[in-house]
Amino acid sequence: NVLNRINPDFIRMRSMIARPGTPMHDRLERGEWQHLRDEEVVREQQLFIQNLDGIESHFISDHMNNLLMELNGKFPEAKEDLLATIDRYLGLPPEEKLHFSVGRRLGYYERLDDLEVEEARANVDDSIQRLNRNFDGDIEEALIKCRQQMT
Repeated sequence: NVLNRINPDFIRMRSMIARPGTPMHDRLERGEWQHLRDEEVVREQQLFIQNLDGIESHFISDHMNNLLMELNGKFPEAKEDLLATIDRYLGLPPEEKLHFSVGRRLGYYERLDDLEVEEARANVDDSIQRLNRNFDGDIEEALIKCRQQMT
């Protein structure tokens, strides 16, 4: 509501991550807070964008911690395209969502279209196997640790 009322020139999306040594990480360690999984973050972004109305702001999601860095455009024209990108991700089968998350976090993918790049897919497949071994199948936890390292 605040953004709709002030109609800022620029809205930059940042996904929350608690880095070690911060008060938020202390809350995480005490079990008072938890990181969202990638799909949960994307659903929050979807709700956020759906509720932006009557603005002429430039919207960008350009931080390495953001899963869908391709979300970029000027409102109101770009709103439907931004939501279509989110819908495209949410419509992927679970194994493809995981594949994209791993590929994005490890730098093999930048955009959803990169899922079609065979060489990158092979590298991500290898990475998923290693992550499954090293994190006892909890790849989402490995992705959170990866996000904590990004600045």
